[in-house]
Amino acid sequence: MNKLFSLFGLLLWTSVVSAQVPPQSICYQAVATDADGRVLPDTQIGILISIIPGAPGGTPVWTEAHKSLTDEFGLFNLNIGEGVRMGGTVANFEDINWGSGKYFLRVDMDVAGGTNYLPMGINQMLSVPYSLYAGNAGQSVKADTATVALTALNDQDTDPLNEIQSLQYDATSGMLSIDGANAVTINVDDADPNPTNEIQSMNYDGESLSLVAPDGSVSSTINFGDHSFGRRGASFDFPQGIFGEYKVLTMGIYTVPFGKVLYLTGAPKEVLFSHPAVAGGNLLTHPPTPNMPVFPAGSVLTNCQCTGFEVPEEATVQPVVIDLSDSSAEYTVPAGKVLFVKSGLSNDDSGKINVDGFDIEFFRPNLSRWTRVVTLPGGSVIKKPSGSISLGSFVLTGYLVDM
Repeated sequence: MNKLFSLFGLLLWTSVVSAQVPPQSICYQAVATDADGRVLPDTQIGILISIIPGAPGGTPVWTEAHKSLTDEFGLFNLNIGEGVRMGGTVANFEDINWGSGKYFLRVDMDVAGGTNYLPMGINQMLSVPYSLYAGNAGQSVKADTATVALTALNDQDTDPLNEIQSLQYDATSGMLSIDGANAVTINVDDADPNPTNEIQSMNYDGESLSLVAPDGSVSSTINFGDHSFGRRGASFDFPQGIFGEYKVLTMGIYTVPFGKVLYLTGAPKEVLFSHPAVAGGNLLTHPPTPNMPVFPAGSVLTNCQCTGFEVPEEATVQPVVIDLSDSSAEYTVPAGKVLFVKSGLSNDDSGKINVDGFDIEFFRPNLSRWTRVVTLPGGSVIKKPSGSISLGSFVLTGYLVDM
């Protein structure tokens, strides 16, 4: 069954004391809700108003019907006295004798906007409209304002103070009460009486953001390391950050372990390396410029005399070794990816690279500082520069990330 909850007062009297003819209506404002307390926004509803004298079960002196549209908050307004008369013992609203005794207001509602009304409740009108009651006193020549007001409000003892009520809340029992009237228990669904143990804190360790409870347990974590350049110290140079297992490689052979990626941070003019998927696994002489090589798992470095660090492989960063040594070889950057070229361009003709049919000079002697990383979007086609058939191996290292 649907219910009505009044909004900051059941009735708003439209009294204009100085007017020649008092307005014959009462402003009524309420909020329409369903049985679970959810408001009924933007809903056409039917309202039946009954004014009952004497007692709640008495015969209505006036009954009228209204159609009203609630707003986005379920709020609606209507003027009692201006609806369609549906019955009652008086023919006109202004014929109600407000000074004859107690009056009760009954409200019925049809949430479908029709006439299938359901009772919403009945409440005593603890005061009657002063201006409406005063309209019946046209023959009066003089009266004490306070006496008239108290009489019009049907105050039986003429004491203007003993109707004042106050709200009280008992935190132990959760009881909210009003003096001489109803009380309601407010249940707070808290497993314990501690008001602070629901307070949580946020913790950021450079790679992940966590929501931490007072007992130290973690309820939720966002790992920025799962995204490209999400690690601490990440940059074009080192997309997986700069925190890993640092190494100094001198003479001898070193193989990048399975599941690892090796980023060089310093190297001589040339690096000797091989990879099973490049040039048949043969040893290659590789220029580390412009930005120091990145070697995937399985790469073999010989007498490297270099420094660097290893980090675990990640799905967001894919290291690649591209062999363009053959004049007919070409590489197309996969759709949705960006290729970052880190090494393989030296201070000679191989400082050029052919991109989409054009030879572009990214590198030349004494100007190496102008190029750090070459970036190529998905769909770009690269190959050995034209007229460089005499060049030996032309191998690039770099990595792919999602666009």
